[in-house]
Amino acid sequence: MTELLLYTDFETTGLDEKTRSLIEAGIVLTRADFTELGSIDTLIRPVYFDEDGEPVWDDFATQMAKQNGLYADIEQGLMDDSLITRDEFEQQVLALICGHANPGDTVVISGSGVATFDFRWIKEQLRDVAVLLAYYPNDVGILRRAFRRANGFDLTPVNKDKTHRAMQDVRCHMEEDRTFHAFLARHGKEYAA
Repeated sequence: MTELLLYTDFETTGLDEKTRSLIEAGIVLTRADFTELGSIDTLIRPVYFDEDGEPVWDDFATQMAKQNGLYADIEQGLMDDSLITRDEFEQQVLALICGHANPGDTVVISGSGVATFDFRWIKEQLRDVAVLLAYYPNDVGILRRAFRRANGFDLTPVNKDKTHRAMQDVRCHMEEDRTFHAFLARHGKEYAA
């Protein structure tokens, strides 16, 4: 059995996966040794619109998306009809996984906040992807907070410049995961010796 890591980061129009839209996704599939197998970096057409035909946004999400340029990108994509649908995005993710995973392989959702945020969205809005994922996450955010509580500082400063744009954040979380992996491997061997 081989373990594959599916790094995800989603930008959304709010926090409620039942009433808000997934609008940007960064996905990177790797082997357990972090060798990259493929990626997806895309904007997604909102699903939830108000009576005026405007995407439904929570205030904090609108503010963040205006600061990082995502709001303008979604508006432009709606005007020129260039955004893929959520269903098309799900098909891309399925093709990525199925193109690299063999029967019996385990695909583990990975990144920061994936246990409590990304996986909720996948279970609600990308149900065919959800059934392919292991029951356990590889959530580097949990390691970050535990390390910070124990030491009073971060193991790596990669999160300081996060843009809250999906692919940049995925790359940040992957780097953080590699750092924690190396740290745990080194100190695990020392502890066991």
